[in-house]
Amino acid sequence: MINADELGDVLRLGNIPDEELVGVLGGFFPLSGWQSENCVTYFNEQGHVLDLVYSTKGHVMRCEPGPDLTDEIVVMLRERTRETFESDTGFEVRRAIMFSVPEVSGFWRHGDEWQIMPAPPNAPRPGFQLGEHPLILEYRVRKSTNDAIAIMRSRRRYWELRLLFSLLLRDQITSGSDTLPYHWVMLPEPTTGEVHTEYVNEGYMVGGDFTALADNFSDPAEHPRLLVTPDDEYYARRGVREEGMDLPTCLDAAFDRFDNADARTRDKLLRASYWLDASYRVWDLSKSLSYIAAINAVEALVPKSKPDRCPCCELDRSPGPTARFRNFVETYAANEAPQKRTEMYRLRSILVHGDGLHNLEIPHAWGTLSPGKIQHRELHKAALAVSRTTIRTWFLDAATVPNLSQCNPKVLG
Repeated sequence: MINADELGDVLRLGNIPDEELVGVLGGFFPLSGWQSENCVTYFNEQGHVLDLVYSTKGHVMRCEPGPDLTDEIVVMLRERTRETFESDTGFEVRRAIMFSVPEVSGFWRHGDEWQIMPAPPNAPRPGFQLGEHPLILEYRVRKSTNDAIAIMRSRRRYWELRLLFSLLLRDQITSGSDTLPYHWVMLPEPTTGEVHTEYVNEGYMVGGDFTALADNFSDPAEHPRLLVTPDDEYYARRGVREEGMDLPTCLDAAFDRFDNADARTRDKLLRASYWLDASYRVWDLSKSLSYIAAINAVEALVPKSKPDRCPCCELDRSPGPTARFRNFVETYAANEAPQKRTEMYRLRSILVHGDGLHNLEIPHAWGTLSPGKIQHRELHKAALAVSRTTIRTWFLDAATVPNLSQCNPKVLG
């Protein structure tokens, strides 16, 4: 009977991403069930074949053989993992539609990793400058003989790119929802000019000969290269650039650094970028949630302090969450809203603990101003600026330097 260590070797535990291991097992065994807080059990027609045991942080720690795991199943599992992870199937280019404000009127290619370019002329467009304009993202991923793994790799890479674009590009970058929710919408009648209402799916289709899979990147020769603007000028600018999208000087370096960073640094950056992106995505739904997400983006990076107990009274003298937030922002975004940081975090605590709401959500007389609304709007703008600058500076200036992730970037040279 095979033991846990041997089964882990068969399944390449620790040598492949957890999600790909789960993808292989999900395609191999027809049934699975959550048996306890940290254990998922897999079944076949004969019964209970194995367990995946997870850590408290959600990582697969062990593969335990079940009572109905046979040598024949082990041989098939070994062959399945060998086919999936040893076969050098090369790379393919996936293509997806994203949206930007303003419109993309040129292209940018980042080595052999990704490319953005304008959507084809037949693609539907919003018809006004501040609408969400379609663009094509092409990105390279490793192929797999296992369709589930191929799709997973594509979705993972798209997710990473979308979050990094949202962080590094000051223009609004969005994508469609995977769930394709229904909405009530008002549609104009093409002949009468009147408007009618329908309950329809959210979604977008380019049409024509657009395909989601290719062997190589498209030739962008018919489009100019996008303008590159110095970082200080790019990130200091406010409002939408009328001439269309441009890019910061740091863009390629940031993506190179991400691809070469250790897994822990990449994970922290993606978590912080997720919350910043979420802050923009939920703005129309809830200003309070949007604000919480903006502050949470910074908190995803703030180091946890160790208790500093007073030898006499045992009270913890270590910095509290407000001080840790303020100090971290001071390190990485010293010029962003220095007078508002304590007030900024205080509003976050009020919203998180249910002691109040964002003043922009409370109904007021139409078109009127109030100090509370102005204050919260300014804090919200400051929170977004602080979060974006803090995350970007932490990553570009300090995050990948060993043992210096908490240092002031000015001393890193």
